[in-house]
Amino acid sequence: MGEEEIEGDLVFFKDHHAQLKVYGQPHSLLVKEPTNINFYWRANNNELTLKRLDNNIELKYRIVKKTPRYMELAFADDIMVKLYRN
Repeated sequence: MGEEEIEGDLVFFKDHHAQLKVYGQPHSLLVKEPTNINFYWRANNNELTLKRLDNNIELKYRIVKKTPRYMELAFADDIMVKLYRN
């Protein structure tokens, strides 16, 4: 399986809502157009759960690494998500 880098912004709000804005790329296999997705989030020491508000699908990520300005998440052992704080 190949590798594709996708850029976007994930904003966490204090009321446990979050918004993901993904910037699309015309040749992307995953996201072709800019997309906004709203979530409800919850976290503990080892796991971050994002529940989509439009379809109630929950995505559970294992927190691999966490600092005040960076978080690295794993999903299904082969998908890595790297979050950087602005």
